[in-house]
Amino acid sequence: MKELKKLGGYDEHLNNYLEGLSSAITTIQDTSMSLSDYSNSLNPDKENLNNIEIRLQEIESLKRKYGGSLEAVRAYRKEIKDELDNLINFELDTKTLNNKIDDLEKKFQNLSDHLHEVRIVQAEKLSKHIEQEMHKLSMPSAKFEIRVNQKNEEESFISFHDKPVKINSNGYDWVEFYMSANPGEEIKPLTGIASGGEISRIMLAIKSVFQKNDPVETLIFDEIDSGISGTTAETVAESLVNISRNRQVICITHLPQIASKANHHIHINKTIRDSNTYITVRYLDKNERLDVINQLFSVGDLSDGDYQPFNLFTKTAHG
Repeated sequence: MKELKKLGGYDEHLNNYLEGLSSAITTIQDTSMSLSDYSNSLNPDKENLNNIEIRLQEIESLKRKYGGSLEAVRAYRKEIKDELDNLINFELDTKTLNNKIDDLEKKFQNLSDHLHEVRIVQAEKLSKHIEQEMHKLSMPSAKFEIRVNQKNEEESFISFHDKPVKINSNGYDWVEFYMSANPGEEIKPLTGIASGGEISRIMLAIKSVFQKNDPVETLIFDEIDSGISGTTAETVAESLVNISRNRQVICITHLPQIASKANHHIHINKTIRDSNTYITVRYLDKNERLDVINQLFSVGDLSDGDYQPFNLFTKTAHG
């Protein structure tokens, strides 16, 4: 307005615009005052505005923590809501689970009872078969029993003859081998009375009975010839050969009857020189086998064909 008035002093034609500008200024001033009055009339809630800003910050924080978007936050919210619903329904779920546990306990009881009946019958049969094998292996007076027992446990959910018993992954039976090696001896747990040689022969008897069902692929017998000779040694050797048809057998022996049954021979020799002990191990060829096995005989010559070399230390299942 001021500049236009100055210019109007030089050009009267410009004065014609002063009236329009004056009217516009009045209108703007009136509008500004009206907007100011209206703004004051709103009475904005500063506390609410602050809460909104805080909420927006929380939303951004949730987005950063749970996936970067509102969709991810909502998905997580649904997940924890479902979990909460499950907790709320815990009593109902507990009842369902308890019913399932009861059913499984009954199933375990029935299976254990059935296994026990089978074990009792089979234990008697196997005891007789193993005892017969032991008699063949220079243990003519040996007695062998497979005993099936139970152990009491008050807190158990399984019972035997109406008494709570301890359970294991195979039912409620605890199976133990018992034997008596000599006449007049009380039958006792196998682990506490058998010598090393007897253990080997007992295991040979057991493996002979179980050879078709035994998952073990390699059997090692040490000192199996302890206290035997002659016909018994030959019987033991034949039992080893019989097992070797289905399994690999490794046997450490001094008996020529056993050594002569192998396909493969490893000779272990101990010598002492200058107060030091030396061990040598050699894989024997055919001629060496004859010589070494001959040394095990007090008399006789293997070269006449009486004993063909078949095994000293190792026997493979398929030759």
